[in-house]
Amino acid sequence: MVGRHNETSIVYRNGTLLGAVPADVTDYADYTAVPETPYNYSIIPVRGNCPGLISPSVIGLKQGTPAAPSNCLASETECNDIIVTWTDNSDSEAGFKSSGMMLL
Repeated sequence: MVGRHNETSIVYRNGTLLGAVPADVTDYADYTAVPETPYNYSIIPVRGNCPGLISPSVIGLKQGTPAAPSNCLASETECNDIIVTWTDNSDSEAGFKSSGMMLL
């Protein structure tokens, strides 16, 4: 009996071979996707030289990079705290991260 250890999953994007993953791997990262471009992905399992049935295709879309905030200001309060404010120039971000800001 042939085991699953010799299976491969072939990943296709828009009908073109994109890559392959070994048995029991169930994800593939498409680092070449262009932002805001829809792609059709499908998977074909292969055991040895024998391909299986193709999966139904799914549509993937990489989000674009959010616009940078502007008008960033840091102000000291009367209690020696710092309040940081900015203008949000994007409607697609999930939140903001600050990086070790210091008031000089």
